[in-house]
Amino acid sequence: SYQKRTEEYLREIANAESTYGRDTTTNKKTSNIVGPWQVGMGDNQAYTEIKRRLEVYEKDRKNGKTNPRYSPLRKNLDKFKAKSWGKDINWENLSKRELMNPLVNATIARLYISTIDNKPIPDTKEGRARLWVDSYNTSADKKGTYDYYMSKNP
Repeated sequence: SYQKRTEEYLREIANAESTYGRDTTTNKKTSNIVGPWQVGMGDNQAYTEIKRRLEVYEKDRKNGKTNPRYSPLRKNLDKFKAKSWGKDINWENLSKRELMNPLVNATIARLYISTIDNKPIPDTKEGRARLWVDSYNTSADKKGTYDYYMSKNP
């Protein structure tokens, strides 16, 4: 099912990105990439990209346009606002410290995945590895290869 593939993909990403947050580079004070899913707050990184996509959606909505690519993002974000584990979380203005929270980090990673080029999460680990290399990771990451992903997720 799609839910099972999503859960597998999120687990695989957390393992490839940070060994489930146990990697020594996770949450370094000098980095703007944090958490088990290594969500970045810099230019062209996941959290910043989500905020940019929300701005595009809101601008289009105000101009009477529909944006099928980003409307699920708004709908899902509204769901998360309603279910924020008993906390008042401003999803559109997170601090680095808040983004380090594994639940918040996973949520942002999931929202980012939901808008990646409108590509479905593949059924196979090989397909998910290719999606991770093409759409989640960056070429700046020396470990961001298909072989690395597969070795971390045997």
